[in-house]
Amino acid sequence: MLQVKWLSAYISLCFIVAFYPAFSRGIQALPEGFDRQSEAEIAIAKKRIEALGFDLNDEPIRDQTAVLRVFNQYGHLDPKHEVPQDLLEQAILFFAANKEKFANQRFITIVDFGPRSDTWRMFVVDLASGLVEKYHTTHGIGSDQNRDGWAESFGNVINSGKSSLGFAYVAEIYSGKYGRSIRLDGLSRSNSNLRPRAVVVHGWDGVKEKHVIQGLSWGCITLDWTIKDSVIDKIAEGSLMLMGKSSVN
Repeated sequence: MLQVKWLSAYISLCFIVAFYPAFSRGIQALPEGFDRQSEAEIAIAKKRIEALGFDLNDEPIRDQTAVLRVFNQYGHLDPKHEVPQDLLEQAILFFAANKEKFANQRFITIVDFGPRSDTWRMFVVDLASGLVEKYHTTHGIGSDQNRDGWAESFGNVINSGKSSLGFAYVAEIYSGKYGRSIRLDGLSRSNSNLRPRAVVVHGWDGVKEKHVIQGLSWGCITLDWTIKDSVIDKIAEGSLMLMGKSSVN
């Protein structure tokens, strides 16, 4: 009987050690794939993206004259210089090279996993007005081994719990475990499993629209409930998202 009690206590201790970082902030980490689609649905979405024929080169526009022309065309974006410049330039060049493939050409979204999660890391850029909306968001629990709000590593493996870097197609709205959400299709080799992993955009109690260290997702881009729907309305149904780590301080 004593052995059984000791075994039960040991199991409880292991559970606390494994999950204390998430519980210590009052938020349990989300499980990966809670809204995972069937293999048939994933295959259909993959064919739909392939049919669009994206130019997936790391440098979609190589001619420097063309690059300068693109930057001049989009020179009105981010007048207050709120978006990391290196990520904004990457997104602009990719969008310009693939513009006709995007059904939603009004907005691009940039997520910068460089800073700690207690600051603005998600930027929604209005391509018409140039103005930027800034939001707080999470990163994956597998990317933050120290549970200190910094994303240090990234990956594309199913059930890794990591955030993925690369370009993504912000796809259809659906209703899932966390209500109205958006599916994502990876456009880079480094994030090709976004849809199979069910890495999506959704609201969550673990993220607050204020400067505090946010909870940890399993790779999903999660938002404060108060702004989630307004963001979804802007970026859903065919816009570009870039998830990166800026080298600009």
